[in-house]
Amino acid sequence: MIWNDGMKIIMRRVALALVLSSIAVAALAEPVPLPSVDYMATGNMGSRGMLTVRHHEGKLRTDMLMAGLPIPALILVDLTTRKALIHMPQPGWQGAMEVDLGQAGGMGPVTGEGTKAGTSTVAGETCDVWQMTSRQSGNPLAACITADGIHLLTQVTIDGAPVTVMEMTAVTRAPQDPGVFELPPGVPIIRPPGPPPMPGR
Repeated sequence: MIWNDGMKIIMRRVALALVLSSIAVAALAEPVPLPSVDYMATGNMGSRGMLTVRHHEGKLRTDMLMAGLPIPALILVDLTTRKALIHMPQPGWQGAMEVDLGQAGGMGPVTGEGTKAGTSTVAGETCDVWQMTSRQSGNPLAACITADGIHLLTQVTIDGAPVTVMEMTAVTRAPQDPGVFELPPGVPIIRPPGPPPMPGR
């Protein structure tokens, strides 16, 4: 695979979004809810671009159109296996990169544990505000999540100021086609190499 400057920019932006919306921890915490219904939600990543998120039976599909880049990124997350597939449909990108997110939900719901800190309204939906700390960056993080696990808003505090990572503007609860949670036909999965063998084995 040839990594041109455009690919590197895309991957940096995707990686930033994944890190900022990943596993979080908090004192006296309880698990944050994961999606329990089929839905489609549309929204934005602040000034970084737009996104559409779909959920069906523990699988998330996120289509990201990032500002300044006409190429949509496709991210498929399996909340059971905690793995994501990232696919950039452009010349030179020959497959979908598999990313092991550990216990992170990746794009879509924040996963892990948090403490409830009231309620709010986002996209016309009532949601619980969960206070957490990003395990990757150590920054305070707030997520607004509905009772049925739809993740509507993520804000992270950077240098004392809240920064919106993701905000949904419309939500539709409706059955989703299971087929859209698969890679396009013919797209191979690129897996990272395993650890080197132990000496003497």
